[in-house]
Amino acid sequence: MYVYPWDIDAKAKAKYLKKLKKPEDLPQLVRTVQTLYHNSFKVPFMFAFAILGCAAALVLGCLAVRVVRHLRSSPSSKRSGAVRKHFVDAPLLGSRHAEPLTLVPGIGKEARPIISLAVPLRSHTTVLFVLALLNFLPLVACYSPTSVKDNYYYKTMFLQIIKYFGDRTAVLAVAQLPLVILLSGRNSPVRTLTGISFDVVMLYHRHVARWVVVQVVLHAIAYSLNEAVKDGHEGYIETMNKPYVKFGTAALVFVVAMVVQSLRVLRQKAYEVFVAVHIVFAALVLAGVWWHIALLANTRYALFFDLLWLAIGAWVFDRVARVFLLVALNTNLRMAAGVPFLSRASVSLVEDSNASLLHVRVFPSGATLGRALDGSSVMLHLPTVQAFVSHPFSVMAGGTDETGRRFLDLAVRPQAGMTRRLHERAINGAFECVALLEGPYSGDEMDLGGFEHVLLVTGGIGITHTLPIFTKEMRTPSSKTDAEKPAAQRTVEMVWCAKSASTFAVALDTLEREVASARASGSTHTRAKITLCVTSQSDSRRSSTLSEKKSSSDEEKGAAPFDSPVLEGGLPLDSIPQLLSRQTPEESAGDAARVRVRFAALAPEVQVLWSEGKPDVGAEIAQRGEAGSTLAIVACGPPALLDAARAGARGVGAVYEEAAYGW
Repeated sequence: MYVYPWDIDAKAKAKYLKKLKKPEDLPQLVRTVQTLYHNSFKVPFMFAFAILGCAAALVLGCLAVRVVRHLRSSPSSKRSGAVRKHFVDAPLLGSRHAEPLTLVPGIGKEARPIISLAVPLRSHTTVLFVLALLNFLPLVACYSPTSVKDNYYYKTMFLQIIKYFGDRTAVLAVAQLPLVILLSGRNSPVRTLTGISFDVVMLYHRHVARWVVVQVVLHAIAYSLNEAVKDGHEGYIETMNKPYVKFGTAALVFVVAMVVQSLRVLRQKAYEVFVAVHIVFAALVLAGVWWHIALLANTRYALFFDLLWLAIGAWVFDRVARVFLLVALNTNLRMAAGVPFLSRASVSLVEDSNASLLHVRVFPSGATLGRALDGSSVMLHLPTVQAFVSHPFSVMAGGTDETGRRFLDLAVRPQAGMTRRLHERAINGAFECVALLEGPYSGDEMDLGGFEHVLLVTGGIGITHTLPIFTKEMRTPSSKTDAEKPAAQRTVEMVWCAKSASTFAVALDTLEREVASARASGSTHTRAKITLCVTSQSDSRRSSTLSEKKSSSDEEKGAAPFDSPVLEGGLPLDSIPQLLSRQTPEESAGDAARVRVRFAALAPEVQVLWSEGKPDVGAEIAQRGEAGSTLAIVACGPPALLDAARAGARGVGAVYEEAAYGW
């Protein structure tokens, strides 16, 4: 028979009857035990079940919305647009969301903040408020203690309340462990069912985990006070030396260490180390909690073990799913001819990028489909570069090379850890290595087919997310979307900001392939436009000077300058090498000038404009919004850029989606 923690079973009765000193005290003892079980277990478990029930309802609700969106591909109505503008896409206060709020600044002029907090959207805040309410209420309300004279054990109201309080924190902490782990895994069923982005799931994961930490710390404090007041110093020391308390203390230490180790500044400093240590600490916390409860040897605690089994099962599921994906995506189990048994990657510097960017082309040996992963997030393991770590990247492009091998292109800006090691090796020349992929791990993509104008706001290496969208919309045929507005009016436009013009080189190979394909097909596609904004003044002046020198040199030779109608009107892609070969040695060192030549050759299929300085993103969006066409905006880049794009989109009532640089 299953016994709940609040049930008084035969063993519980026998245990308490042993402590009965006088038979006439039996009614008092029964009332005391009933009150204890109700306050310590039944009340907090009701709130714990409410938390888990709300989480399940949220998953089902998101699944329902996902199905509706799949069935209805048309742009949202005015009513749903107002909900998105004022609730779904609106930051809690002001316009700040992607850029974290600094709570404790770093030491030094440009140091990262020691403690920062991401400001949630109003829709996310609603969920977090319910979570906070259900965690907070059982700590301060719903107590029904007995009077001091009627309590058999606790002769002061303080001891009675602190006992109930300590038990409630334990219940709430253990009950939320499965939820914490379900929200942490990249292969979590929550993400699979809801299609929610990894960043949003991580937001919920962090807040649930923080409440677990709060409950664990309060549990330790409450029980320490209870033992110290009830039994004095000697009794307190004796209790602290019991094995079950030592295991609980170990779990407390590791769970607090996880909080410290999860600070944004530490995650950014060494992401791979953070992930590895986080996994190890999580396993130690589960082990500590398990033995902390098991050594109490109480049959009424079966529900605690059920919750722990759920947490362990979620963790094991994610590990097994990751292993399955690694095998399925990266091993040639079919023994296909000409395909290596393990996936491999070629790593090289991006041409014309001033050696600042890396091009990683992965050749998967397993079941990965090229374009099916474009724009998705994947985890990349490079065991011969840095073992036992993986790093998240966005797939910039996919396809088949000239030898017929399927590939996925990743663009990498070296920072620290694995990416720094990659750059150090690539500086000495291109190389190949074993590469293991996991994924894709992105949320549902917005259906942009029903929008007349698609604007992609991009910052730096964020092009890895927006470039696949741009090329996909470029390939959209010119056919009527409805009876009144033909798709020939559709425009896909990208505003791309980078400190250096050489950064733009990372997209050129993909764009040149798309333009070549469009010219070969000869069909009319969606109008495409790119505005390239060089935000560094020194780089702008340098590239402009080189361009002017190139123009003067070409004019002397009878060739067209960079901004001539010949280049903007359409330049054969096979003429680029001849143009570049005309550069003087001084000009050949200017990667920015070479990038301008290659972009100019994309016309007329892609109209390319250049700009200097940071663009006014809000004004750019407002200008598109005034055109009166249905507008969708997708942004990926630094936090400040995303916040500006979100504010601009809300200002014109555009549908908005973003992919943040998450840590």
